[in-house]
Amino acid sequence: MSTSHTAPDTTAITTLYDQIGDITANLLGGNIHLGYWENENDTSTVREATDRVTDLAASRLGVTPGAKILDVGCGNGRSTARIAATLRTDVLGITISEHHLAQTNEFAGQERLSFRLADAMDLPFPDNSFDGVAAIESISLMPRPATAIGEIARVLKPGARVVVVSAVLRGPVSGKDKEFFDRMYEVLTRPPFETPLSYHTMLAEAGLWVEAADDIGDHVYERSFAALLPDDPAELEREYRVLGLDPAAVGTMVEVLREFGNRPEAGYLVAVARKPW
Repeated sequence: MSTSHTAPDTTAITTLYDQIGDITANLLGGNIHLGYWENENDTSTVREATDRVTDLAASRLGVTPGAKILDVGCGNGRSTARIAATLRTDVLGITISEHHLAQTNEFAGQERLSFRLADAMDLPFPDNSFDGVAAIESISLMPRPATAIGEIARVLKPGARVVVVSAVLRGPVSGKDKEFFDRMYEVLTRPPFETPLSYHTMLAEAGLWVEAADDIGDHVYERSFAALLPDDPAELEREYRVLGLDPAAVGTMVEVLREFGNRPEAGYLVAVARKPW
């Protein structure tokens, strides 16, 4: 995706998200990804809504019990553990964060579950290793998403699916809109957002058949950000103070996230692609 913003390297991204991941988990019911509410009358808690995103990704894999699944960017391991329990599959969660890997010890006693350090842009697995791959809000944080998708395609077995869940821009932006997003990428130390079209292109160029690409952003952002970005400044300060982050920097992060969540360009993609037989 074309942009004037230079994507940060993996180390810079990992450093920041190690810091804010714990806060995100505290505010989003234990998960470090956003939630899904069916409609305005949905009374689900934030934990139920964030678990629903995990369940949505898991259900799209189309696997049977005993399958071998890879969870790319497993974070603290909660979503990985839920996939294993729900699908009754063997799930390996990978992360580049030693901090998050240590947190996965919470699930050490659960059957069919394992975790390890690994880089999705250079997966340490043989070709045709997995019956499915889930990537929930992880590929969008990688400096080379096309490389990661190519690696995922390589390790998928023929006929197996990958489910990518990702914040996206619904289309190209320019002018003042582009200026806002470039500023947002700088503030959040993250690569630019892809679009649904660019994800489709990357998946197809990796040799995968794109079966579905659903934008569920209208069910995600308003209530997820209400939980993630409390209106009470004191509550925000309590959450972030323990990290030693500059309050002014935190305020800027909150500002750009709130604006992003209210922008019509903000989408949330669930893409499903299959490796040909």
